[in-house]
Amino acid sequence: MVSLPLVLRTLVQSAHTLYQQPNQQWIQDKLEGDDLETLKKEALEESPFDPLKLRETLWNQVVLGEAKIVTRSCINAKVIYIKNKRGLEPPWELWGRLVQWLGSASSVQKGKKWRIFWFPAEQKRVLPPLDQEVGPVHLNGGYTFPCKSDSIVVYRFEEATRVLAHEILHAACLDPPNADLPLREATTETWAELFLIALCSKGSETKAAELWAIQSQWIANQNHTLKIKYGVQTPEQYAWRYTIGRELVLRSLKMDLPEGKFARSASSRLTSPQLCS
Repeated sequence: MVSLPLVLRTLVQSAHTLYQQPNQQWIQDKLEGDDLETLKKEALEESPFDPLKLRETLWNQVVLGEAKIVTRSCINAKVIYIKNKRGLEPPWELWGRLVQWLGSASSVQKGKKWRIFWFPAEQKRVLPPLDQEVGPVHLNGGYTFPCKSDSIVVYRFEEATRVLAHEILHAACLDPPNADLPLREATTETWAELFLIALCSKGSETKAAELWAIQSQWIANQNHTLKIKYGVQTPEQYAWRYTIGRELVLRSLKMDLPEGKFARSASSRLTSPQLCS
């Protein structure tokens, strides 16, 4: 018998049912309404989550004719993204399954699809020098407004599916009610990672157990490193909401982490690269 926490087993069983169904098919679409205007606004608007202006850099490539805007849609979502010379694409099959699983945006905004703006910047998440605070530039890759389905922004190539899951959970009004911001983000981030494991398992409890062993050790090592080397201990510190705070949420779900060790990698990505993209 595969040893899998109850919460994750339930998600995996749901994913198994999902994978028995035909996947949503993505088709070429066109810019409509305020699609282009919103893409430009999201590219150029100042954001504390994107201090490197990764979105603006890609938009400027469009202006210079070095990249193009592409639009694809399925039943539940519309993705508007910038495609540069390297031709980076979302993992369409995985994104199709994700939006199929999370359902339509109609419960949030009637008659709407999830509208996703993707800026596939290749800047990876890396921990800063030890004397610097771990902040948005080292952790974030997207943003959206709670309960608003038409402007979900993902602006890195790395961990794009995990970020998309996180932001759709926000957009779908699934944040824990009455929780303060750090705990709210920690909860949403934890669930996004569990959804990702279930999706990557394709409904196999054996595969999910393997992935959870990898991811739980990644979390434990990352948190150990952040606590000891960077002094991240309290919700008032920015990094806590995406990293240390997960421990509280996982404990509430009866999910234990292994003993943490110092991370060998300088990566500050939140999920192990051994999970699917």
